[in-house]
Amino acid sequence: MRTAALLRRVLGPDDERTAPVTGRLDALLRDWTGEYEQRFRPGWIPVANQAAHQANTVLAAVGLGLRV
Repeated sequence: MRTAALLRRVLGPDDERTAPVTGRLDALLRDWTGEYEQRFRPGWIPVANQAAHQANTVLAAVGLGLRV
């Protein structure tokens, strides 16, 4: 998906030469984005849980750094 999106950005606005490619990329990106949204629906995570997860991640990274 990322590669297709980057290629689409490089091609810029549609013109006669790139229209077939940009049209196909737009369709692929639309389809893939829809599939992604269906599979990974967002869900509410309480702020306290988010903060605890971030703190635990930092502590784990520090712990790994001390072992080196």
